[in-house]
Amino acid sequence: MANLFNYSTLNVSLEKETRTLKILLDRPECEHAINAEMLFELESILAWSAGRIEINSILISSTESTGNLLSSGLDKNYSKQMTGEKILRLQEKLQKISLSILSLPQTVVVDYKNGAQDIALEMTSGADVKIAAENAEFMLTHLEKGLSPFAGFQSILANFLSQSLIRNWLFSGMNLKCARLVDAGFILSSYQTQEEKIHLTNCTLFNINAQAPVARMQTKHAMNQGIWEKIEKNMETEKNTHRAVIITEDFKAAQMAEQNETTAQFIPAQKYREFVHQFKNQEQQDNHSVQ
Repeated sequence: MANLFNYSTLNVSLEKETRTLKILLDRPECEHAINAEMLFELESILAWSAGRIEINSILISSTESTGNLLSSGLDKNYSKQMTGEKILRLQEKLQKISLSILSLPQTVVVDYKNGAQDIALEMTSGADVKIAAENAEFMLTHLEKGLSPFAGFQSILANFLSQSLIRNWLFSGMNLKCARLVDAGFILSSYQTQEEKIHLTNCTLFNINAQAPVARMQTKHAMNQGIWEKIEKNMETEKNTHRAVIITEDFKAAQMAEQNETTAQFIPAQKYREFVHQFKNQEQQDNHSVQ
């Protein structure tokens, strides 16, 4: 199938038989790590899709790569350029993409392949149907990077997984196996071979294509309405939590430690009040300057 758009980080095509738009992350040299260009292109294609109700489904996955992941998360070279202000702007973009995936009129299917890490998992957590390889692993490494989850983990993912599982996953620092997420109902099904993957994907897309479009879209809309107010409230909490975390600049300590292959020197918890006090004073000065 021909690439419909001239994107640099995405491969987009249309499967006419099932009326499926296929969006493949396409940065195989870095396991489809997410950078500024990919975010821009994802925003663009999702905005375009929102007005194309003749498309029944959207399949999000990635092109072939060494690890065969959906995505390894935030691009390391991109993250090295991050300041606190840039991270906040990144959060706004990611939350916008997360909400787009959740609210699109099409049924959104994600194939995680061998797994996903951090923001890639958060960003796609609102997809309607999720599949993955049986040996897939899912990683949440925000805390060891001096960050808090900020792209849909608390606001969207929490609607589909139990608080117990989320706390165990996040605070243990351990990867979750695919089987655990299948048992939790987050992933529909897993596959072992390429043939099983193709069969599972095709069955899912053909089943969606056989559904009455209006009934399908209205049902999705009704289901989203039931959780929308909670999601918006939790997204605001997510933003505030993240602001409170990045003022410590622990994320810079984590970046430096990774670069130097040393242990990150995070600020002690007891010093956090000093940072909050400094932050509030600066905020008051900025507000006074504006006035």
